[in-house]
Parts: sequence; structure tokens; C-alpha cells
Amino acid sequence: MRGVKFLKIIVVMDDATSGSGDLIAQHGASFFLEISNGEEIRNILVDVGQSSGMLFHNMERLCLSPEMVDIIVLTHCHYDHTGDLAEVVRAVGKRDLPVVAHPTLFRPHFAYRPCLRHIGVPYGNGPAEVEAAGGKLLLSTAPVPLLEGVTVLGEVPRITDFEEPGVNAVTSLDDKLVEDPLEDDTALAVYIEGQGVVVVTGCSHSGVINILRYSLELFPGMPLDGVLGGFHLIKADDRRIEKTVSAMADLKPRWVAAGHCTGFNAQVALRNRFKEAFEPLFVGKTMTVSTP
Repeated sequence: MRGVKFLKIIVVMDDATSGSGDLIAQHGASFFLEISNGEEIRNILVDVGQSSGMLFHNMERLCLSPEMVDIIVLTHCHYDHTGDLAEVVRAVGKRDLPVVAHPTLFRPHFAYRPCLRHIGVPYGNGPAEVEAAGGKLLLSTAPVPLLEGVTVLGEVPRITDFEEPGVNAVTSLDDKLVEDPLEDDTALAVYIEGQGVVVVTGCSHSGVINILRYSLELFPGMPLDGVLGGFHLIKADDRRIEKTVSAMADLKPRWVAAGHCTGFNAQVALRNRFKEAFEPLFVGKTMTVSTP
């Protein structure tokens, strides 16, 4: 199986910064991936945070620009991952820019605690606006290969008995409000030749362990090199955190980097289990993995 030779992940948006420089933190997530197969480079933007102004500010400070983006991947519908999507697509300035997501991404999506409020893709960023801005939507429940060794997972099978979406939300179906299980939650898997699989998550509403196991199924026989993103354990009890950390340790990642919605208690548990192999995320953090 062929993979890529080089992967660099730059955290463009997260809930935290290092406290130095002129970078802005905001609730949300966006990751810039530079990927090389040894012959050419492709740049993938995974999620776009909730504010294009803040996203562009951080990109400029990190010596990045929207024009560098070749593909946008959206891990799920939430406003802090899809905010100002059309404006980001417009700023990239490319015709038929691939925008990859689940088919239900643009559905109505409301939280109902403590009160009813829309938390899905913000108004003005629907399919028509995204395509008018230059995007080409590729909506799929099945895995989507972006290049050899790089795959968007599509809909993630939910196998574990201790993981759940972690959000009380509803959507409309047949003119009725129903619980929304966030079936659109997905992630990106990258196989680096001679090193293993790196998984980039948004919020892991489908369960970070489900995501990791499914990623390894798509790259059979390959070890897990690392995982980066939000694990949505911020409201999880100690039992779920312990089960998640233990199951992750069984997969033997070489490194783990978590932030955004992971939560302090889960970060502490990950640090205690993985020691120096765990690092918290913050805006500007860079991870690099390459073929040995």
C-alpha cells in the first residue's frame, strides 16, 4: 500500500494559544495539513473555525494564506467548525474547490439545553452560497480518498459501548423534531509510509476510539502513529474518560495531541497515561511526521 512521505499539521484555530505572539484563540478548530508524496504537495484545510476574520489573522501570522488551500474537509456541521465557510472558499479563489463532508451537513441542527438555539452550519453558508463562492461539494457517507494514502472516513461505524455524541441536539425529520445523533461526524486519516497512520479529528462525536479503529480498518495492517484533534470528553465522567484512554493505549499510538473540546480532565488523564507522548493543542502548534 502506498502512502505519503511527509505530513505537517499546523493548528490554525483552537480554544487555546501558547500565550506568546499575536495569535488568536477562539472556541472552534481548524487544521492546515501540508502533505507530500515525494513528487508534489497538496494542502488540506480541515474545518474552518467559526470566524473567517480570526482564521485569516492566524493564517497570516503563521505564514499561510487561503490561496494555498487545495481541498477543504468539514468534520461535522457545528458552527465552530463551519463558520464563514463560504467566505473561506471565496478567499481560496479557486474554481471547483473540493469541499468534502457528509450529505447531512447542512441539516437544521439545534441544541435544546439550556434553551433552543441553532448550532449547525451558520446562515449564509449553505450549498448554494458555497458553490457560488467557487466550491464544489462532495458529500458522501462512504470514505473519500483525497490522494493516495489520504482518506476522509465518511460515516464512522459506532461500535464501542462507552462512547456517545456528547451533545443534546435535535433536527427535523418528516416534520418532526428528533434526536440528532450527529451521524455526519467524520475525520481524516493519513498513512505515512514506513511510519503509520495519523488521524485528524474535529470533535469525535462519533467516538474517538470508533474513529481510530475505523481508520486502521481502512489501512489494514498499518500501525497507528498518532492522533490529533478534539475528543469531546469535556463533559464525560471519569468512567468514560478512563475507558477511552485505556482503549486508545491499546492501539499504541506513538503520540497524541488533543485540544478544543477534549476537556481538562481528559487531557490530564491522557498526560498521565501517555507521559511525554501526549501534548495539548494550541493555536500555532505544529506536528511533523515523515517517512524514516
